[in-house]
Amino acid sequence: MSLFQVQKSDRPQAACEDVGIIAPEHGLAVLCDGASTSAFARHWASILADAFVFDLGSELGCVGSGEIRDWLAECRGRFADATFSQDWPWHAIANLEAGAYATLLGVRIDESGLSALAIGDSCLFWDVDGRLCSFPWIRYEDLAVPPVLVGSDPRSDVANPHRLGPVSPPPHLTYLVSDALAAPCLTNVDRWHDLRSCSEAGAFETLVRAWREKRWMPDDDATMIRIEACSEGSQW
Repeated sequence: MSLFQVQKSDRPQAACEDVGIIAPEHGLAVLCDGASTSAFARHWASILADAFVFDLGSELGCVGSGEIRDWLAECRGRFADATFSQDWPWHAIANLEAGAYATLLGVRIDESGLSALAIGDSCLFWDVDGRLCSFPWIRYEDLAVPPVLVGSDPRSDVANPHRLGPVSPPPHLTYLVSDALAAPCLTNVDRWHDLRSCSEAGAFETLVRAWREKRWMPDDDATMIRIEACSEGSQW
């Protein structure tokens, strides 16, 4: 498993609102893209990603809607404990009360195959006989609609997450990508071939900067997790 990331231009890496975590020893990977339009988006994305790896992900293949709601309630509690306990100016409090938002794309690969859960517009890509396969969205037009995101506010509703799998055997190569990368690939499959050829950080950064210059993608945080499964399906 490999994690590649390029933040917005003229922004420090610490300001990147995409959070990706890989846990090859557990067959888990997760990508959460914090919404820039909401406050504390990176912090919320970090809580979701950590909680997926250390809790929800281990039961991904059999977890039900009730367990997801309980898990999300715990994440929201952690966010509230970490933020509302501090002294903030009035305008920051207003932003906090409006809530933070992020996508959630989590993957588990084990002996049963590949399972995935998605909320929002982060995408899972893989290749079948040279053809791009995508989850949960398969068309560029799907990404043009404002996505339903995971909110930190208990009052915000979350539609049932999209689910995939288990897919057995798992694809040899699987990619978790933020929407900034997904949209160009779903627009032009040749760009997908270019993206999947990136197997090291330097090549990925060069591609992202070139796509931005050509205006194929916005100047947004860009994250990709590359998973290469061996024939056993659970080794990396």
